[in-house]
Order: sequence, then C-alpha cells, then structure tokens
Amino acid sequence: MEKTFTKPILKKAKAGWYIEFYAFNSLTKKVQQVRKKSNLNRIKDIKEREYEASVLVIAYHNQLKAGWSPFDEEANEELRKNTISITIEEAKELFEQHHRDIGTKKKSIQTYASKINYLIQCYPNTKVNKIESKDLNLFFKNVVKVWKDKTGKVIKVDWSDSTYRACKRALTNFFNYLVKEKYITSTPMVQLDKISLTKESEKTHTVFTDEHFEELRNRMLKYDKYAYFFSTFMLNTCARPKEIRLLQLKYIDLDNKKLLIPKHIGKNKKDRLLDIEPQLLSALKALEIEKYPPTYYLTGSTTNIIGSTPVGENTPYNRVINLMKGVKIDKEDKNKKFEDLTAFGYDLYSFKHTSVVRRYTKAKWRTENIMKMCGHSSPSITEIYLKDLGVYIDNTLLEIPEF
Repeated sequence: MEKTFTKPILKKAKAGWYIEFYAFNSLTKKVQQVRKKSNLNRIKDIKEREYEASVLVIAYHNQLKAGWSPFDEEANEELRKNTISITIEEAKELFEQHHRDIGTKKKSIQTYASKINYLIQCYPNTKVNKIESKDLNLFFKNVVKVWKDKTGKVIKVDWSDSTYRACKRALTNFFNYLVKEKYITSTPMVQLDKISLTKESEKTHTVFTDEHFEELRNRMLKYDKYAYFFSTFMLNTCARPKEIRLLQLKYIDLDNKKLLIPKHIGKNKKDRLLDIEPQLLSALKALEIEKYPPTYYLTGSTTNIIGSTPVGENTPYNRVINLMKGVKIDKEDKNKKFEDLTAFGYDLYSFKHTSVVRRYTKAKWRTENIMKMCGHSSPSITEIYLKDLGVYIDNTLLEIPEF
C-alpha cells in the first residue's frame, strides 16, 4: 500500500505549539497539511509540554499507519470496525492522551496505564477488536504483578482483591472509550466470572489490637519522631495522609483550638473545620509553629517535622511501614527481634481506622460526629464505613418516644 502521509513533527511557533503532518484527502483527492494543537499550549511547564507533545507525535503516527484519515470520519469508522483496528498498546497511548486532554489527574492516568500494561503483557501485539470476554476471564484468573528486585530477579506476587477491582475499573473505562471512539463495536467487559483473591494475610487497613498499637507507638517514639507525630495527627483528626502531608501552618489556629482541612487538599472538595484535641494541641505547641512562615507545611521535614515544602507522596507511608517491619530499627538494635506487624494487615490507614473505631465503641461518639470529622457526605456513608471496619451499629437501645 502506497504511503499517503508524512511523519508527524512538533512545531514551536510563537503563536503556539502544534503537531504538523501532511495526509492524502480522499474526498478532495489532494495531499493537505494538518495541524493539531490538542491543548498543548495550556501546559505551562515546558518540560511537561515537551513530553505531552512527544506522546502526541507517536499517537498520530500510529493512527496514520493504521489507516486513519484526519478528513474522512465515515471511512475511519468503517476502518475501525472491520479492517485495521489498533493494538492494545496503541490504544493505551490514545486513551492516555484522551484523559490528559480532559484534565484527568496525572496519578489517575498512571493508574489506568499500569493496569492496561498487565493486559499488554498477557496479549502482546494483539488488536483491540480481537479481545473477547473469554480472554479477559483467562486474564483475570491468571493475573500476577510482575516486578524486579534490586538484583534484577523477577518476582511474582498474587493480586489482592483491591488490585483486582482497580484493574477491572481501569479496563472498563478503557474499553468504554474504545467503543465510544468506534475502535470496537462493543465492550468485552461483560459476562466476567466473579473472582475472590484475598487471603487472610493480604488484608489491609486493619484496626490495631491494643497490644500491637502500644508496641508500634513505642517503636515510633524511640526511633522515628516524624512517624510518631504523623500518626498522632491522624489519630486525633482522622485526616487522610494526603491532607496531613499538604496541610500548611496558616490553617492551624492554636488560640481557638481549631484547624481547617481546606477543600483543595480534601478528598470531597469541601472545607472541613476540626477541633484540636488536647493531645494534638500539646504536640503542636511543642513544635513552636508560630516561629515559621504561615506557608510552611506542618509535616514538611522528616528531621524537623515542619518544612518549607511537602515531603514526597510515599514518605510517611514508607517510614511507618519500615517501623512496622522493624527495618530501620534492626540497624540500631541488631540483637533484638521485632515482630513484623504488617503480617496482620496493618498500614498507615490503620491509625485512622483505629481512631474511628475507638471513638465509636469506647468514647461513644455518634455517627454524625464521626461523619463530620471524616468528611463523609452523609450519616449512611459513615454507617457503611463503620460496618466495613467491623463495628456493629446497635440501634436497639435507641429511646422510643411515646405516641
């Protein structure tokens, strides 16, 4: 087949960047110039714009090689349905670009891509219109996460339920996009077998037993003051790790014993005003936060607690997990053996969940109080949340009015 297009290239004009190529227009019977901006110029960071542009160049080139025409959508539809199609890998590039164009969060795009990569590993160089439900059933029954350790050795780890569900969500989104763009006529994400993969040891966010809670807090107090403060803040506020990591000093009012979780860092995009409880108030006063600029971050330094910039996204989690496993501790107490607490399903979120359960069962908090603290949208959501944590909500003792 004669080549009917030129390779797309990036052009950096003063009026804006764009991808340029020439292609044959079957309607006019002429070769015509095509320019595609695809929201490139909305990206302010030059390095990021360069990266997005390189992705666009590859995506357009792949489409052109597959027979796509920038002029004849009717012909494209027929092509997608019956002839060329595209590979899963090529479709992934288009899917990622689509989400960048509509403003999907970078982390969400990375999550989608990582799950599609598993499918690519299972069915390399396979056209998307050749994937059927039976193929996906086979995929989900045999999926494993493949990674390499520091020596390069390949290690396989069975998926947990949460990873399985995340993959199903990502692939559902992916194939729905391909249906919408007419690369396939229907989604293969139907008639899939129900699979439960969780083993007892794979449970996460487990609520601490009193014994394990005291053991871990003692480890933190002795070996990692940053992890101790971070977990203390979570216990006293039920804030999420991201909310704690990005909280600036200007949102803390020690005089009135209040702190604000602003909507731009909160999960539900709503401001959340919380009381500063006595234990947390004491810890905050010890930091002497009034000596720092209000734009500093409360947990921005692993050595000083307060810092000028946020710590890395995984920093608090990794420090807590290391303490649970005894990784850092072993370097100082070589002769002492520490129990690996992660084997019980504990992780960073266990502090939040433990706090919620203790408030409800021991301090007799009402669901509406927990709802406010956790930022839930309704009491019913809080009740579901409590039940998921293994808390029995007893409505039998509620007072019944006289009629």
